[in-house]
Amino acid sequence: MRFLAILGLALYGAANLFVGIYDWTAETRLVLHVELLLIVSGAILIGASFLVTRRSKHALALGIVSLLLAFGIAVYNERVQGQGHPGHHLVRAAYTLIVFWAVWRSTRAAKAGLNGRGHR
Repeated sequence: MRFLAILGLALYGAANLFVGIYDWTAETRLVLHVELLLIVSGAILIGASFLVTRRSKHALALGIVSLLLAFGIAVYNERVQGQGHPGHHLVRAAYTLIVFWAVWRSTRAAKAGLNGRGHR
């Protein structure tokens, strides 16, 4: 479960970093504040993946904040800025929920001192 949480957060973070940096340097389709928010949210998502890797007590909090921030930016881009397709909400919402569930389960197991299978 921890691997899924780490991978999910890192992939989401890498995607946001890539899109933010690429659009800022080459494409310039998005407004500057959205590009910067994408870069910041990508860095926070990657930071959350490191905290989950290290089994930090702050991993759950940063994981939730980073996923909410990234999801909020995505919804803002699609609804306010007109970027993307509304059908992407279904895929993004499912992905975010799966990663959130993995982060929650892996951090919960770490707090209880469990190895992920319910055993100490």
